[in-house]
Amino acid sequence: MKLRRLGLTAATALILVGALAACAPEPSEEPTEEPAPLASTGPTSDPAPAPTDVTDPVDIVVPSCDVLLPLEKVHQVLGDDRPEYVEVGPERLSELSLESFGPAAVSAYESAEQLSHCRWAYPQSDGIIDVVVAELSTEVREEFTSALDDSVFVEGETADGVTYIDEDPQRRKSMPVRFAFIDNVWVATVGSIGPFLDPTIESMLELNPQLRKS
Repeated sequence: MKLRRLGLTAATALILVGALAACAPEPSEEPTEEPAPLASTGPTSDPAPAPTDVTDPVDIVVPSCDVLLPLEKVHQVLGDDRPEYVEVGPERLSELSLESFGPAAVSAYESAEQLSHCRWAYPQSDGIIDVVVAELSTEVREEFTSALDDSVFVEGETADGVTYIDEDPQRRKSMPVRFAFIDNVWVATVGSIGPFLDPTIESMLELNPQLRKS
C-alpha cells in the first residue's frame, strides 16, 4: 500500500505539470520592429559653393597706323588720293607741345600704357594730320580731363564717350585740336586736314567692341 501511494503521487504530479504546460501562452509569431537608428549628432559639412562666372577684363587693342586707318581709308575720308603716310619721329611730340599740346596732353602722351602716333600729309604742302590713339591709366586720364575742364576746350559727348575740342582759328592757326575719351582710351587729332576724329573713334570701337556703350 505504501508503494502504490507513492506511485499515485508521482502520477498526479505529472498530470499537473502537463496541465500547466497546456495553459502557458504560446510565443507570438509576429515580427518585432527594430528601433530606428539615432540621428547623427556629429558635425555636417557645408555644401560646396556654386561656381561663379568671372569675366577677365579684355585687353585694349592699340593698333599700328596701317590697321587704325589704312591709306585707302585716309584717301576716302579726304576724297583725295594724294596724301601719304609720314613716319613720326621723337621730335614730333616736341613740335606738338609747342603748337597744339598743352602740358596735360604731353604728360598723357609720355605716360601712356600703349600708344600709336600716325601722320599723313600732302606732299610738299602744309596739309597734315596727326592722329594719336593711346591707352591711359585711370589716374592719368582723370588728371588729363580735369585739366581740360579748366581750359579753353569745349566739352561734348559722343554715343560712347566725351570729346574736348578747340577749333579757335586765331589760337590754333588753322590747326584744330580734337580729343576724345572712351573709358581710358584717348583719341587725338591735330591738323589742317580732316575730319579724322570720328573715323578714328569708329576704328577703335571696331577693334575694341567692349568699349561700345550704344
